[in-house]
Order: sequence, then C-alpha cells, then structure tokens
Amino acid sequence: MKASMKVHIPKSLIFEILEKSKRTHLEICGILVGTEDDLNFMVKEVHFTENTLSSSIRFQIDAKEFIRIYEDSVERGLDVVGFFHSHPSSPYPSSVDEMYMSLWPNKVWLIVSSTELSYKAFIVADNRITEIEIVEN
Repeated sequence: MKASMKVHIPKSLIFEILEKSKRTHLEICGILVGTEDDLNFMVKEVHFTENTLSSSIRFQIDAKEFIRIYEDSVERGLDVVGFFHSHPSSPYPSSVDEMYMSLWPNKVWLIVSSTELSYKAFIVADNRITEIEIVEN
C-alpha cells in the first residue's frame, strides 16, 4: 500500500452521514464522489442510496442507482472514490464487508457507527485492508 493515503472530506458531509445514521435502525449506505491522486481521495459529494436489503446489519446498493451516480459524476469530471455505510456498533469492517471490499480495491470505505457516532476509513490495496487517515476540511 502507498504510504500516508488520506481521504479528505468536508465536515458537513460527515455530519450529514452521522445524522442520517442515527435516525434509522437500518444500515445506511451510499457513494462517495470526488477526485483522487496517488495518495489522496478528495470527497466532494455524498450520494445516499437505498439499502435494498432493508437490513440493520447488511447493505446493498442497487446496481442501476450506482450506474446513474457513476455516469453523472464522470460527466461532471468527477469519479466514484468510494462507498460509505453504517454499523450499529463500532466502525470497523465486518467479515462480510471485507469480502465486498476486496471486489473494489483502491476505493475508500467509510464506515460510521450509528451508536458511537464515530467513523473510520479503510482501503484495500495490495490485497490488504488498511485504515487510512480522514482529513476533515
């Protein structure tokens, strides 16, 4: 993994995700849109998506919704830089998360705790899941 990878995200977007996570018993989920370079992911937008599983312990994003957000982002010179979802416990990847994260290497996975109101970011690089620094701006 590249040293010192960071995800830069506005405090207002983190607040928005945390607020939504504490208002529901279901896992919330969505897509992080922005730009990236070798070591930095700059989140410009969060797109909340429906959790098609309607579950408090798992999430799934509808493929058509993902494609719509992806295509809209690319048209505006942005890209999907990652995903976010909530956990009813601590903000660490579950074994199910780890499986799906491995399918999307080099993308940010922001996990928020709806009970602790804390959050962490992870990335899969070189076949390893690693926590990366969150820079709030």
